[in-house]
Amino acid sequence: MFEHREILELASYTKDGNETILINSAEIIEIDFKIKFYPIPIKDRLIINANNLTEKVQVKILDYTGKIVYSEEISFFNGKHVIEFSSYNSGIYIVELTFNDKKLTKKVLKQ
Repeated sequence: MFEHREILELASYTKDGNETILINSAEIIEIDFKIKFYPIPIKDRLIINANNLTEKVQVKILDYTGKIVYSEEISFFNGKHVIEFSSYNSGIYIVELTFNDKKLTKKVLKQ
């Protein structure tokens, strides 16, 4: 179902047919659309870009203990959603996106 690709520390790729584009160490998840999380590592804001996703999405962010520190139902009408991370402590967080009975999780690092 999900095709998952991750490449770290790359400056850029180019699109070739259905190939994945990776920019500035960001990860793109391909399903029937693309979801991109950037910048990684996070400094002040996490941007989730999902240009072709039109469904409502439940976004949850969990800290390393599993505690939900952010939860919101969003729509990607403008193609992206920005989550403010400046008040969060440095560390690893899990971002969960739930839509169409599917759950996508992404581990992110906050500096």
